[in-house]
Amino acid sequence: MPVDLAREEHGTWIGVGKNGRICTLVNYRESKNPCQMGGISRGAITKDFLESDLDPITWAEAIKVKSNNFNDIGGFSLLFGILNKEKCNDSMYIISNRVDGVLRPFEDLTQNEKYKILGLSNSSIFQPWPKVIRGKELVKKMLETRNDGDGDDGDDGDDGNEYDNVTTTSLLSRNNMIDEMMNIMSDQYKGIEYGDSMKDTIINIVPQTVFVPALHNDLLSELERKQGKYYGTRTQTVILLSKDGHLSYVERNISPESDSRIKGKEGESIQRFDLYLP
Repeated sequence: MPVDLAREEHGTWIGVGKNGRICTLVNYRESKNPCQMGGISRGAITKDFLESDLDPITWAEAIKVKSNNFNDIGGFSLLFGILNKEKCNDSMYIISNRVDGVLRPFEDLTQNEKYKILGLSNSSIFQPWPKVIRGKELVKKMLETRNDGDGDDGDDGDDGNEYDNVTTTSLLSRNNMIDEMMNIMSDQYKGIEYGDSMKDTIINIVPQTVFVPALHNDLLSELERKQGKYYGTRTQTVILLSKDGHLSYVERNISPESDSRIKGKEGESIQRFDLYLP
């Protein structure tokens, strides 16, 4: 799973539990302090929510107090909530120490709408980077063109059908959608290449590209160099949930020193389980 490499805690950025609790965290990339760190690891917030028994709103208030009104945490946005079958418009939330309050991104979702696409990256949700706009357009196109009953003869590497009531066709359709999402996350802006200077691209070019190839970390401060020799996309993750509670968690790791994305299914881990949805 993605981890905070700069901190001893090595907290995770994303997670989901069988109880439906789910969250993912993105940090803020700010020009005056691009590698800001606080006394509390941002990666620890995700773990705190996943292990908590508090409802999301109560937890959000508690973690704010626990972290000194978020003053002890570097810039972040956290998408979190409890998955359920009925109340999509009031099950997911966003908190940030760069935006006030608790946001409900699906609050305006109506019963007549089949879906709503949310994009969140290393800036305010109200000021999306070009990569977010591009990614949302690609997801929308995928959802408009794909056929729910579509499938192919491919195999995701998992030979067993873990669900007695899930047909082979629906599993193939699910695998197709996962592959399509992985392709979207591999969309690379033409103005950035493997080995480019991080110093020259981090502010103006990185916000343009969904996939960030391994960049040479030539930032100046000791803290910034702790990020590692290379900077770029390390992990691609798809969490796919069906209405009957079947969840697929697929994660592909990418070598930061490689000029290529994962070849085929190498480096891919898959977990499937049933959620206990209310």
